[in-house]
Amino acid sequence: MSENNTNHPANSSASETRIEENTRTKAHGDSFSPLAVTFGVCVLLAAAVGFLMLPGKNNISARNFTFEALDIDAKRLEKERDEKYKSVQLDQVPDEWAQFLNTAREVNRFDFVSPGAAAEASTIEKLSYYSNELVPATGYEGFLAATIPLRDACSEGLDTLRKALGAGDVTLEQALSDPPADRFGQYRDNCGNLLAMLVERGLVDKTGAWTSSDAPLVTDILSRYRAAHLLKDQYSPWLLLTSYETEIFARWRVEQAAGYSDAKRLQYLSEIPSLLPHYNVDFARGVLAYQAKDIAGALKAFETLHQRDPKAGYEGYVRYLKEQVPAG
Repeated sequence: MSENNTNHPANSSASETRIEENTRTKAHGDSFSPLAVTFGVCVLLAAAVGFLMLPGKNNISARNFTFEALDIDAKRLEKERDEKYKSVQLDQVPDEWAQFLNTAREVNRFDFVSPGAAAEASTIEKLSYYSNELVPATGYEGFLAATIPLRDACSEGLDTLRKALGAGDVTLEQALSDPPADRFGQYRDNCGNLLAMLVERGLVDKTGAWTSSDAPLVTDILSRYRAAHLLKDQYSPWLLLTSYETEIFARWRVEQAAGYSDAKRLQYLSEIPSLLPHYNVDFARGVLAYQAKDIAGALKAFETLHQRDPKAGYEGYVRYLKEQVPAG
């Protein structure tokens, strides 16, 4: 047998050993370790989460710092009034009611012609007396039913004056201060100088036109609230209004009344919680501050809202307001 035989067992064993080592080395070189895979996944997840947490587009802009329209339901107004006045029995006190109406008209005329301080005071005292004489027939909360004839006649007289102003038949100065008695007696007797107030409060414009479809309804509630003060020493004027009238009037004074100063509207806002417990006072405070160009005050109000309820949608307001803060 030849000494150079290549099939020698020792040579065969060494060759197999080298083949196994090469195979293991190649296998390790073509794979990733479990630690490396885990690290890579974590990096990708962190990047994805970071991307998702970036602030998206902010849809809040200056147009969002406004109040919703009052959108008054006239049928609901009438329904609540009918319910509130259903037990009123003014037919039991016809003389006192007539005296009350006549005296109220006399007081209204004082807006244009004064008989003197002493005579005015005496007449106002008489009006207070007749107001109280009606309470047994109306109850406190039904008292405003006694003023319906005045308000109906005022509505007609006011329309006559508004139309005359719009047609140029009377000047703005006359209409707001002293419309001729021979042509506008119904207005003078039943409204007093109401038009000047309505223009100042933004309910009627300088051409005599209503500024919105809700303006006549707000005017009626405003007149009721003023009349309710005849019993203010005995009963809160707010309690003489229906719940819906209270909601409308309280909101209007804060949200819509153009003629009130910023300070006055904030004062009215401070009174709202006792009248409308569910009203969003901080939102209103923020909007009023923004409208008054008080960015810091608006930001404070909306930060309070966002901190109170992070999911309520106020974050966009906060972001927008922070962008409006002057640099430095």
